[in-house]
Amino acid sequence: MTGSFALRFALLGSLAGFACSSSSRNTLVDAGSEGSGGTGGTDAGAGSGGTSGTSGSGGTSGTSGSGGTSGTAGGAGSGGSSGTTTCPSGRGAKMVVASSPAGSFCIDATETTNAEYAQFLANPDVAPQPAYCTWNQSFEPKFPLSAGAELPVVGVDYCDARAYCEWAGKRLCGRIGGGATPFNSYADARESQWYAACSAGGALFYPYGNSYDPTACNGADLNRGSLVAVGSTRCEGGPKGVFDMSGNAWEWENSCEAETGVDDKCRLRGGEFTNPSGFLRCDYGEFYIERDFTSYSIGIRCCGP
Repeated sequence: MTGSFALRFALLGSLAGFACSSSSRNTLVDAGSEGSGGTGGTDAGAGSGGTSGTSGSGGTSGTSGSGGTSGTAGGAGSGGSSGTTTCPSGRGAKMVVASSPAGSFCIDATETTNAEYAQFLANPDVAPQPAYCTWNQSFEPKFPLSAGAELPVVGVDYCDARAYCEWAGKRLCGRIGGGATPFNSYADARESQWYAACSAGGALFYPYGNSYDPTACNGADLNRGSLVAVGSTRCEGGPKGVFDMSGNAWEWENSCEAETGVDDKCRLRGGEFTNPSGFLRCDYGEFYIERDFTSYSIGIRCCGP
């Protein structure tokens, strides 16, 4: 991990003084909808069963023949099959299924902890890093993992975060359906996994609701003055069972302005324990920095599949 920590730390510190007012295996089963109904004819029978979970409609009544009787309405079609979203398991935090207008995906229930990152360092069996991360010669964090097993790991750069999520069988939160979130789509619930999860599909300003609660999450107003153990506050949501998407530690997002190398600027999400309310909103995306930047308050959360 490289980069001028001291110089960039000053940049991060200056951000904290301004508020922004901008807007086992876990499985989710999506019930299939009804199949289509058959159309009625003369003495029409029941409609055929639905396919691929399409909605069934009643049959139309048959026309009266010469001297005949009108047909009976077709019956409703049978229900279609159900779909599933299956989350990776086995390494790192437990995952929770999140929904969005573009479909379901998985997200870590908590920020990556020092204990989880230590397991990665003990056996970092990952594929060679992509070209834009070849400068990254070590996955060691800037700050010691001994600070507390359940505290979020911090002092990691973008490429450390990307490699950890790959090691865990997941990926750094990016675009719904795969790849990176387009750089200017940080507040689009059809594009960004991170934003869609935090905002409950674009419905909320904060993970717990639309009104700021100064005591819910580990931001400046909670006045803890430091990182806290993951999942230890009331900061839950968008999906039930997901914690700390607002405050505690910033989280790298796979949303960068380019893929050329160390100087590409990538977004950080969620705010940290020194930030006021504006930085803690789900739609805040104005903090972006070079891939090699590290800080006492920048950590990791993974998504999938």
